Amino acid sequence: MSGDDDVILDRARNTEALLDYVENHVADVMADWGAILVEEVADANGIATDAALRERVLRTLSPRALDLRPGRTQDEVLRAILATRREGVWGRVIDEFITRKELNAPRHEERRLMIEALEELRIDPGNPAAPDATRDHTVARIYGEFVGSAAGSDPIALTSPPNRITPWNFRVRRFGHAQGRRINRERILAAGALSWCYEVGERMGVYALADALVYRWWVGEEDFADQNLSNELYRYWKLREQRPSAEERALLFRRVFALGEGQVSERVVVNEAFPNLWHNLMEEISLYVSKSESSFSNDQVSRAGVYQAASELQANLSQHMAGMAILHVTEMYNQLRAERSEAGFLGALDVLEHEEVMARFAKGAELDVAPVVQALASEEFGVSPNVTSIGTSADEGLLIFEWLADYQPGQTDDQAFSELITHGKAWVLAQKAAGQGLLASTSTGSGRTAPDEEESWEEDGWDGQHWDTRESQANFDDEEAFR
Repeated sequence: MSGDDDVILDRARNTEALLDYVENHVADVMADWGAILVEEVADANGIATDAALRERVLRTLSPRALDLRPGRTQDEVLRAILATRREGVWGRVIDEFITRKELNAPRHEERRLMIEALEELRIDPGNPAAPDATRDHTVARIYGEFVGSAAGSDPIALTSPPNRITPWNFRVRRFGHAQGRRINRERILAAGALSWCYEVGERMGVYALADALVYRWWVGEEDFADQNLSNELYRYWKLREQRPSAEERALLFRRVFALGEGQVSERVVVNEAFPNLWHNLMEEISLYVSKSESSFSNDQVSRAGVYQAASELQANLSQHMAGMAILHVTEMYNQLRAERSEAGFLGALDVLEHEEVMARFAKGAELDVAPVVQALASEEFGVSPNVTSIGTSADEGLLIFEWLADYQPGQTDDQAFSELITHGKAWVLAQKAAGQGLLASTSTGSGRTAPDEEESWEEDGWDGQHWDTRESQANFDDEEAFR
């Protein structure tokens, strides 16, 4: 065995040193890969960068923690590049300060709040690379406020002369900065699904209309050749007790959106602020559209009002779309749209969209669910919902909620903002034409859907919690609904 082999074996026996060697080299490889990745993403998106900017971007990214799924990595890196560019000089000042003082780097939210606080002081940051004792003292105070001392060392003590007292400049850290943004994306998406269920299920009347169709089939007034459809209708009827009742749905709409006039218990907190917040967003969108149409350039029209209204809605929905509401809205959507492969049954809208059902009610028109809704609603409830406008309202409203779920202040590009404006305009126009649909029905219809009061549902094998829904729906008053 040669001398070199002995050296290699000696090093291999030192497990700790070997692990350190591998770890250091892996870190170097990951750092090099991260730098290349940042440069490639910047070039692909036409963003000019220099070595200093790329280094600062890498400080906010952990290459090992990147989401490597298709399409995710580039988006994550691009957001980091754009956020770093927006930080400006103060971002470099913070990085230089932390490096020189050997402090723990702030988290993303802490870093954002530090930069905002420094910008509010309206002082000149100067050259980040040049020493500046006064500036260091200011940065240290901001660091201590949002991050705290690191490794047992007070950053103010590291930069301040002994017994020095710095006068307060009467700059107040605002309430919003103190609390931070607690936005729950899943809850906002769930609220969007709930609004869609309200529009399609209650306003268009799909919940009640499916019940009416099943009741017709149950008493023999309707019959269908497709045995699979008959089986699905039977299953829909058998599962009635497992679905939220009309009263439970009404309570959820009342609690989350302040829709309707249903009675709630003292412990239920109704989201009374939502209608005004939604109205504010639609109003700001309308104002932006109006100003843009009369302006030579859209760049001259402020977007601040739209963004503020969006942020306030985000916070409101993150707070109120909580608790059992997440599970309830899942059940309510599955009652409307159930996938055969997963749920094993048809939802109410699936039933109305069945080819044989549409052929029965279309009466020569092109097969579509609209004639089914209008015919059933007219026969059973004496109303004819504007299916097209209500459907547009449902879909465009859902897209607005999805936009709100993904909205991040300071990170919205022109395309994303334009999408919100488009959805908002479409929603407002649809609302003007939609009407109240089945919510306006106060009659008991032709008597087909519900028996006389003297008759008992139990005698017929029904419990009445779903099929006799017209009275509950008639109590809905959407005067405040998203207006």
